[in-house]
Amino acid sequence: MKKGFRFFIFLIIAVISIFMIYLPYVEIKEKTVSKLNEKQLLIAKQAAYSIENFFTEQIKLLNHFASSSNFIHLTEKAKEAMGKEYQYNSAYVKAVTRYDSKGNIIYSYPNPENVIGMNISSQTHVKKILKEHKTNISDVFTSVQGFQSVAISEPIFDKGEFIGVIAFLIDFRYLAKNFIENIMIGDDGYAWMISRDGTELYCPVPDHVGQSIEETSSVFPTVIAMADKMRQGLSGNTTYEYNMVKGAKTETIVKHASYYPVRLQGNFLSIVVATPEKEIYVELSSFYKKMIAAIVILLIAFAFLAYLVINDYNLSKINKELEARVDREMEKRKSNEKLMLQQAKFYSMGETMSAIAHQWRQPLNTVGLCIQDMDDAYKLNQIDEKYISDIVSVSMKNLKQLSDTIDDFSKFFAPTEEIQNLNICKVIFSIHNIIRVQFDNLCIGLQFHVDGRIASSYEDCDPKVYTAETYPDVLKQVVMNCLQNSKDAVVSRLEAGEIEKGEILLSLSHDDGCFRIEILDNGGGIPDEHIDKVFDPYFSTKGVAVGMGLGLYVSQNILKDYLNGTMSIENIPSGAKAVIKFKTS
Repeated sequence: MKKGFRFFIFLIIAVISIFMIYLPYVEIKEKTVSKLNEKQLLIAKQAAYSIENFFTEQIKLLNHFASSSNFIHLTEKAKEAMGKEYQYNSAYVKAVTRYDSKGNIIYSYPNPENVIGMNISSQTHVKKILKEHKTNISDVFTSVQGFQSVAISEPIFDKGEFIGVIAFLIDFRYLAKNFIENIMIGDDGYAWMISRDGTELYCPVPDHVGQSIEETSSVFPTVIAMADKMRQGLSGNTTYEYNMVKGAKTETIVKHASYYPVRLQGNFLSIVVATPEKEIYVELSSFYKKMIAAIVILLIAFAFLAYLVINDYNLSKINKELEARVDREMEKRKSNEKLMLQQAKFYSMGETMSAIAHQWRQPLNTVGLCIQDMDDAYKLNQIDEKYISDIVSVSMKNLKQLSDTIDDFSKFFAPTEEIQNLNICKVIFSIHNIIRVQFDNLCIGLQFHVDGRIASSYEDCDPKVYTAETYPDVLKQVVMNCLQNSKDAVVSRLEAGEIEKGEILLSLSHDDGCFRIEILDNGGGIPDEHIDKVFDPYFSTKGVAVGMGLGLYVSQNILKDYLNGTMSIENIPSGAKAVIKFKTS
């Protein structure tokens, strides 16, 4: 009885230990899925808003045409405008058509001679606008040329009387390529789209486009259930099962999906962004393997102990020693956990205080030496007016350096959202001053050059050359983001032992009213397959559970919007080079 009871106790301890190891894994897994769902839904929303904005702009243009007397009476100027609209936007506008209140085409571009006089009133979207006299966006349909199209129609009124319609025929392939095709999550995550009647409008799976979701996914009820909600114009997150084909092998996998409607003037489409579940958890594989190894080791250990207990009744002393050892290890582990937690709390504060401490140490030492020298000079009766003047001058110079350091930090972090007339060079130099010590601590040499020369103080920043109106917060954000990317790349190479010392060069030059900022590093550069995608809004090389791929995208956008500038990135022999250009106001 006693032997069985001891075995039962050991079994309970083993189960609890396994549960304690497994619980954090489950929590991390749930957080990873939640973070992915937020990211996918945001991407779906952004794509939906982009498509809605595209159609809004086209409707505005059609409304402008419809209210023009030239289009009301179809003058030669109207025909010329229709031709220009087609020519300027032929990437997506495939036809501009004017038809009367009966559905008879009275002019169309291109090839008007082929369609003038044709009656199109039998077409669904034409029937609708002829009946309702309201702006209309059709469902996606296959045009006579054989491609997917969307018709945008605007009614034309003459003195309140409905007299006809002006319409654009839009190539849906353009919308799919520009707003959906480039959406990628990891290696196998992608987006697809259906219409409100369930027709697949875009899908990277071969032969799905133009087919009903009921047909392509008839054996996958979870897909149909999601599609039902999409056809109701709803949004949300879900999971579904589907086949993945790799070579000759086909397997059913689980995908996590987020869907969101695209609302179009009495019509709507629905976008879904989906990622295979196994790709979501790829970053947890290391933790998962360690967890399995720990469980196996734990089970073996407890099995061995249980065997000893069953076969030997004299193990009480050994059991006590083991319990004491476990208690000591648990206390040690708890102590280490508290220490690590405390270190984490002070990490960010330590970086900033370390930078201040390093910059204060030299002037403080100098002031201390001055005070000590005054004591010696007094004892030797060497204090005179010149001595006092010199010692005060040296002390004040170093005290001013201390004050300037604090000013640099306070000014740098002070919010400045308005445009200001300031010295661009001093702004960049202040960034260099603040992060230099941090980079030194990481074994990264950071230099600042102005017009090809090393800048050692603010005096190297000529106010006549570098004073201009700009948004300092925007400039700081863009430069700091580029420096952070360079630092991350260099640190990775340092940690891998590929280089002994990191090097980052921050340079500023001015030519013909244009500022040029360059950040060069020896971080190894960007892989060739990724270099053309670093500015894409949804692109990231950091995995599913890390980031959205919006850092450089956001930097490029705010640089363009606020400073009318540009940004480019290219590889150099040792690493990468980021170039920021903007003109003075």
